[in-house]
Amino acid sequence: MACHLNDALRSAHWNSKHSDTAKNFGSAIRISVAGSEKVGGRYAYILDAIGTDGSVETMWFSKRDGLLLRRTYFHSTLLGPEPEQYDLTEYKRFGALRLPMVINTSYLDDQHLGVLRRLVDVKLGMTFADSNFEPPASQRQ
Repeated sequence: MACHLNDALRSAHWNSKHSDTAKNFGSAIRISVAGSEKVGGRYAYILDAIGTDGSVETMWFSKRDGLLLRRTYFHSTLLGPEPEQYDLTEYKRFGALRLPMVINTSYLDDQHLGVLRRLVDVKLGMTFADSNFEPPASQRQ
């Protein structure tokens, strides 16, 4: 199944709205096609997203299936933009979802060595009490 550029743009818009950096983008963002290249041996569309506050995020979507392969967010610093990069691999299907089982995060200040996170188990439909997310009594103010 090939991913068309319009599908990648829709995915980029969704990812920007629902990512952990969505708060930086506000309600309006501009997304543009920056080109294409190989990421991890897969051909990908490169899309740049610019938030209303000027924040920049670049996303690489697989041309084959539209999956997000890489995401780089640029933090503003006094010395210029500092990249935070996520490489997402080993996607696995869970019901209607496809989730990356391996996420490698790299930062400029870790010499791009990265922090590798591997999901071992994913359970859908779990319920939790709100109390599970409360800080311990010793840390409450």
